[in-house]
Amino acid sequence: MRWPAFILVAYFALGLQLGLGGVLGWGAWMPSLPLIFVLFVALHAPSQAALHGAVIVGLGHDAIAAVPLGTYTFTYGVVTLASIQLRQVMYREHPFTHGTLTLLMGCLLAILFAIGNFLRARFAPTGDLLWAPTFLATLAMSISTAIAALPVMWMLRKVRKMFAFRDSAE
Repeated sequence: MRWPAFILVAYFALGLQLGLGGVLGWGAWMPSLPLIFVLFVALHAPSQAALHGAVIVGLGHDAIAAVPLGTYTFTYGVVTLASIQLRQVMYREHPFTHGTLTLLMGCLLAILFAIGNFLRARFAPTGDLLWAPTFLATLAMSISTAIAALPVMWMLRKVRKMFAFRDSAE
């Protein structure tokens, strides 16, 4: 995988997420462009490169989001591991695959965020963090991300040669 191209597109996705976040969505219905890019890389890159890429994008997303450091890094890593396991049984070029995979991994992301918030509320001194609003907001984000994944993945497929992915059937 060509890392300069990866870093450039990841930076672009994170910048769009930060700069156009309010324009792209409505409240909790804001699509996650970094998640779409992580899933694209998980579908096409070799396993180890996909995991390294998920960590890089997760650290970038942690830096721009109001969450503790490592939240997106961990969840993107788990999402990438799940996607790597699923990619051997699905047709990676079909748009329905992109939408369904994004929805499934968004739901996994919502579950992981809810568990994290529940554990933080359990062990925090104030205990005022609620997991249900975070879970519902992340589910709404998952649905809007699945809808946005169709055109974004189509555009990423058109420039896939830029990344020089090797055969990822490892």
